[in-house]
Parts: sequence; C-alpha cells; structure tokens
Amino acid sequence: YALGTVADRGDGRVVEMLARTGLEDDDPLVRVAAARALLSVADPHDPTAVQALTRALEAEPSQLVQYHLIRTLQALAKEGDTVVVQALLERLSVSPDHLQPPLSGGGPASGG
Repeated sequence: YALGTVADRGDGRVVEMLARTGLEDDDPLVRVAAARALLSVADPHDPTAVQALTRALEAEPSQLVQYHLIRTLQALAKEGDTVVVQALLERLSVSPDHLQPPLSGGGPASGG
C-alpha cells in the first residue's frame, strides 16, 4: 500500500478505502500494510480510522496483524477512548502475548 507515502494526511477518501478494503483483505500482509498506511494518512483521532481499526482488531486472527493494529490504534485513538480501551482489553485477555512484537523469522532455534 504505497498510498501511505503519496496520499495527503487527512485524505478521507484514502482513509475510507484503506479501512474498507485494506483492513478486510484476505492477505494478512495487505492488512499490515493497510494499518501502517493508516498511520501515515489518517489524522489523529480520525473516527473512521479508529472505528475500522477497532473493528478489525476484534476479528483479526493473525498475531502479526493484531500487533500492527494495536500500534496504529495507540497512535491514532484519543487517550481514554472507552471503545478502543475495551477492544484492547478484550484482545489482551484472549492473548496477552500481543504485548510483544511477533517474531519475524521462524523463532528461536531449539536446543541441541
């Protein structure tokens, strides 16, 4: 999603497109790219972006995507936004390991 580098910050059409199509794509890497692009394009506290990210987080099965959704929400959501806080608490209660970034490789080698 190169849109994050060429679109103007606050461009509502791009935010809506990323929220509607990027965050709902079948490919987890596209969903990561959409979350990262929203970080560049959406204004802080943008309700469309925050709602879409919160909704995506509630249904996201991929730990990698969840990590990027949480990081983007952390940057865009208003401090104390109860909907975002509730979504984060629910996600963390299911999988508290999301406090750490996912490993990018195959993980640590097993002993030998």
